[in-house]
Amino acid sequence: RILGLLSTLCLSSQAGRAFVRAHPLSLPAIVRTLLLVSDLANELSVTILWCLLCTSDNNNNNNNTPDPALAHHASHLGASQKLLVVAQMDCPAITKKRINDLLKELRRVASSSSPGHSFRNNTSQRLL
Repeated sequence: RILGLLSTLCLSSQAGRAFVRAHPLSLPAIVRTLLLVSDLANELSVTILWCLLCTSDNNNNNNNTPDPALAHHASHLGASQKLLVVAQMDCPAITKKRINDLLKELRRVASSSSPGHSFRNNTSQRLL
């Protein structure tokens, strides 16, 4: 029931998304419910994550990209792996589209802020 409420809250307004983003345990709880409860819970969790990570509510953000810190946090919680498994399950096309958008966003954030990425480049340059 709470996932349905959060999904409606996130889809309906900017204030609803801000409210969910502001709670420190919301993202871990949503990621944790992926693959644990039911197919409907998976769909609702994907919708909530999509609203939080793939929509921008920041008026100061000129390029209309969401908060990278939130996506980085989701990535550390294992959202990418769980989303890949949910994508292989039988779910509606809109859910698969949202998973695709989420994975693109998580990959973009991981590649732009990964300290290992710069380490690999520095190491490979030293080896040459």
